[in-house]
Amino acid sequence: MDERESIVLSYPHAFRLLLHLQNVIAASKQVSAEDELLKEVYRDSIVKKYENFGRKALEAVVANFQSVRPGIEQPEGMLSLGV
Repeated sequence: MDERESIVLSYPHAFRLLLHLQNVIAASKQVSAEDELLKEVYRDSIVKKYENFGRKALEAVVANFQSVRPGIEQPEGMLSLGV
């Protein structure tokens, strides 16, 4: 798979992650206030999905810039995110 194909595949994947994140957030708002355990499970899920979405979005952006200008280095902040 060349870089262009990976970019094309990365954007739809990141978009699906965003939609899934929005669905989980909407479902978490429907949980009753008394159910603390379920609210905590939703919070953990939202945090994990948000982190995955951010990572995939950054990967797609970096791949896009690297395909346009192959000599671009990753910024130091992106290295800590595992991109």
